[in-house]
Amino acid sequence: MEEELNVTNNLKLPEAASEKEDEHEEEIKLLSDKLKEAETCAEFAETTVAKLEKTIDELEEKLAQAKEENVGLHQTLDQTLNELNCIEPKQKSFVPTKTPELCVFLFSCKKFLLLLSLCFAGNVKQIMNT
Repeated sequence: MEEELNVTNNLKLPEAASEKEDEHEEEIKLLSDKLKEAETCAEFAETTVAKLEKTIDELEEKLAQAKEENVGLHQTLDQTLNELNCIEPKQKSFVPTKTPELCVFLFSCKKFLLLLSLCFAGNVKQIMNT
């Protein structure tokens, strides 16, 4: 009887090992699928990062150009205002005397041009925020 029990137990061992092997093969398949999925996600992330880096470079270039344009506008504005302040009248009848009203007008013009340049700078900030 003990012999029969040992033979039965010995027959069950290969079946249990076979079941364990099947479980391990299934686990290996699941892990392989997860690995492929993770690799696909990583490739997508790398592509996205490359596109974002390119976009950042383009935006930085646009910002540098806008800053250069802004500096040029400021220089032109300063030059124009200096020219307005230093105009020598050729004929007195055509050039108004420097009155408080003229000073207020020139100051208003300078403020207006400055506001225009600030608006331009605001558009650059808006470009950077998009």
